[in-house]
Amino acid sequence: MADIYNMGQIRFQTSLKTMNDKNFTYKLIDSTQPDSANILYEDIILYSSIANFKFESGKSYYLRLGIPRDAQHDMQFDLKLYTANIQSTSVIIDNDNLKKYQNIKRFKINKDTNNLKQYSEVILYESPHTNGVIKASVVAQNSANSNASAYKINNKYYAKRTENSSSDIREIVNKNVITLAHSWLDNSQFSNNTEIVYKDFIFSNKTSLSFNAIKLELYRNDYDEDIIRSNNHYGVVVNTNRFSVECYELINIINNITFNTQNIQSFNTIGVWGHPGLLMGINGEEIRIGQSGYYELNNFDITNFGIVVRNNQDKFILDYQYKNET
Repeated sequence: MADIYNMGQIRFQTSLKTMNDKNFTYKLIDSTQPDSANILYEDIILYSSIANFKFESGKSYYLRLGIPRDAQHDMQFDLKLYTANIQSTSVIIDNDNLKKYQNIKRFKINKDTNNLKQYSEVILYESPHTNGVIKASVVAQNSANSNASAYKINNKYYAKRTENSSSDIREIVNKNVITLAHSWLDNSQFSNNTEIVYKDFIFSNKTSLSFNAIKLELYRNDYDEDIIRSNNHYGVVVNTNRFSVECYELINIINNITFNTQNIQSFNTIGVWGHPGLLMGINGEEIRIGQSGYYELNNFDITNFGIVVRNNQDKFILDYQYKNET
């Protein structure tokens, strides 16, 4: 006897709930690299404020991150699931649990070169009491400010060779003036001007481990060891003043469909109409609708199906088919 299949359709409604908010927040966490264990970096740990939260196996989760670009460096990240000890004042991944994780995704955010604060001229000069060490100072334009170590007036360059002394000022010959192509951001620019990039991910816990946190881990380059920050940590760090995180459990639409008062167990075929880029979770895997505005999957056992609906722009129509088991 041939198998019998039933069909159905779900249309977007404003009352349709597709996600449960898991109330995620974040902290900076100390991090090391295997080849430089004595150097402390800082990464970001993402976790829920819900007591005893865990990523349950077999469920799909949607993560949305808002990450400010860095003005000088490209940033490459690894997203990993971990088991952490979460306290009110600290979040710690112990040495044993550092060895047990699940990769979610690696992704890259390019630097924001539109917001560099650039200095065009720097004076090089030898200062007394420095044993021949060459000093470098940014040139203050058209100002003999007593606080400036170096300045330019009427196309002539001057440097204060001795700290806190206005009398030891010397004119510097032009050959000792160099031009820099790039410089750095001051704090206000870093906080206010760089672009924020939003990244969306769908994932599931594919193990039997009790993961309860996500680590946003920066891939470290050689130059990270040359960046020493005021808190005695090294390397590039994400600007957490403007960082944001959202994490939701996707509601499995299949669980809300009944036939003859019995819940169905899976879809056999689906067809989804929606805007290009509409994000879906199918058996815990991330799927996006393409440019055609239509996605179809045939003759596949779908046990978990969810759609990311953030607002009324994420309208969809779902046609589905399932096997009649009665």
